[in-house]
Amino acid sequence: MIGNPPYVQLQSMGEMSELLKNCGYETFDKGADLYCLFTERGYKLLKPGGIQSFIMPNKWMLVSYGKPLRRFLSKTGLRQVLNFGDIQFFQEATTYVCIFVTQISNLMIT
Repeated sequence: MIGNPPYVQLQSMGEMSELLKNCGYETFDKGADLYCLFTERGYKLLKPGGIQSFIMPNKWMLVSYGKPLRRFLSKTGLRQVLNFGDIQFFQEATTYVCIFVTQISNLMIT
């Protein structure tokens, strides 16, 4: 699975944010972005041996709202994280990005 999940603050989603809060996401934090939930859901949709790679903001590595995502990814088969620091990839937006690759074990069942 390769993706570029949405960069939307959960706080800005109003009632939808409250609905997502009650869905049991390990990565939910009221100050987080939707890409945290997309990362978790994407990983849980992988088949045994499946690989997930997303390009997304790198802010989750540094801020408190990223702690649940960091904890979640530490339990996965995280293979690589490429942090591009302040290099800009998108002309339309100032976004500092990273790319990560994780793989579900052939022995794991989600």
